[in-house]
Amino acid sequence: MKVSSALHVFSNTVGSSIEFWNELTCSVHAEDQKSALDTAWFTKTINRWFDLMSSRSLVQALSKFDVEKYNESVSFLCPIVMLF
Repeated sequence: MKVSSALHVFSNTVGSSIEFWNELTCSVHAEDQKSALDTAWFTKTINRWFDLMSSRSLVQALSKFDVEKYNESVSFLCPIVMLF
């Protein structure tokens, strides 16, 4: 298992690219468009989760240095528990 390879796949760049491709392809069926948007959402969500879990910066990490950021991060992570 290579984490670096997973980081390239589960990135904001890949998620945004899928969304952009979805906007460009008007001939795709509705089911395929929904599937592409779901994949983009999942990719971006995993990227944000990984960034939060691996961050060592007080600005982004789960610390109460910035209480507003902390609350935002915790409210993001609660549904992730159900997703996993």
